[in-house]
Amino acid sequence: MKPFKTLTVIALLCAVLSSYFSPVHLRDLVIIEGVGIDVSDGALNIGVQLLNTNSVDASKSTSQDNSTVILEQTGNDVAACLSQLQTLLSKDMYFGHNKLLIISREAAESALAENLPFLIESVNSRADIAICISQCSASDILKSPENNSRVPCENIVRLIKNNEKDGGCVYVTAAQALDLFCDETSDLLLPVLGYSEDDRVVYCYGIALFDGGRLRKIVRAQDADGLLMMLGRVKKFTLQLYTEEAGKVSAELTSFRAEPTVKLTDSGAEYSLDISFKADILSAENVAPAAMSSEETEVIKRRIEEYAESECLRMFRACQQAGCDCLGAGRMLALVSSAEYETARGEWNDYFRNMSVSINADAE
Repeated sequence: MKPFKTLTVIALLCAVLSSYFSPVHLRDLVIIEGVGIDVSDGALNIGVQLLNTNSVDASKSTSQDNSTVILEQTGNDVAACLSQLQTLLSKDMYFGHNKLLIISREAAESALAENLPFLIESVNSRADIAICISQCSASDILKSPENNSRVPCENIVRLIKNNEKDGGCVYVTAAQALDLFCDETSDLLLPVLGYSEDDRVVYCYGIALFDGGRLRKIVRAQDADGLLMMLGRVKKFTLQLYTEEAGKVSAELTSFRAEPTVKLTDSGAEYSLDISFKADILSAENVAPAAMSSEETEVIKRRIEEYAESECLRMFRACQQAGCDCLGAGRMLALVSSAEYETARGEWNDYFRNMSVSINADAE
């Protein structure tokens, strides 16, 4: 489903930018907190957010209204950019505290496999760096003041984590991304960030779906509930619906459990998902939740289940259309039946795109 050559700069930079470890004291190093990658006229532009110290050439940097400074350099490859960045500093760069890697959408859609040797040579990759795509330039995200927070990249990482819990984004680390890349049938998904110039803050724009190393589709944050439910990532979200008796109803969904199964049939592959969750009615327009009849409660419960089933099905179809098995259906098949997996693995993209699906939701 993904040739080895499609490993792109996403995986590369997680390894390269995390490999500068040494016994030198931190006060003798420049601490990198975030990295942004853009592409311009076929060249890479790498920016770093670093803690503000007197080791920076002030004429070559952009000062933030906080504790950080932004440096940017352009080059033909990663090594050239890093080398040029180092010339602007009186101390060595230290990526051991790096929290975030931002890849612009344009860079994610470019062929950057020529940087693969740096990934192979690196042996000190950190596993917990958060990776994301930017709908705008990566530089815009990196330079966001985030309400003058002390270290903006820390705020951005927290933003992604919090939005994942609420069903609007997905948090992916370097280890998770490499795991999906290395798996023969699985595909990558990454959070997509946007930048509001009016509010001067970053927001979660959506989720990027990849087929191999190719970005195929971006799901907007407001449409991502079903995908996060299937992945078991969402913790809670609030749903608005309407019934004739209760009027407008607000319900909170929590305690999600997703139990998927995959098998081969005579007609192809089949994906089944049983998803359960707790549904609490918070308010209703025409009646207090405590005074609601059991019949109306059951009506609302079924409406919530129908919503969950339809959203999961819609997102599964979106993944199929994109050729993105970010749900790990191929991996599930391998765990259930190695014989069936061996039958399908060589043509898994076709199996996944034509897979039948059934989803059953149970609101408790």
